[in-house]
Amino acid sequence: IRSINISNNNISGFLLPELGDLSALESLDLSNNKIIGGIPIEFANLWSLQELNLAGNALTSTIPYEFQGLRAVRTMQLQSNSLS
Repeated sequence: IRSINISNNNISGFLLPELGDLSALESLDLSNNKIIGGIPIEFANLWSLQELNLAGNALTSTIPYEFQGLRAVRTMQLQSNSLS
């Protein structure tokens, strides 16, 4: 799987840490849903990730420090959450 886009689908609940196992994933768009909680540290394993869009959810907590290692990321949209 290279791309997942399930934005604007009223998805609720927490982000699954298992998404971090999708090492070939290049684009993940879960924007404008009702996702709560924090961003799993396992997302730092998405070495091929170029685009991440989690904007418009109810995410809280901090952005994992380990995200600094995501060298392929070109765009990361996290606005309209309560992240720090």
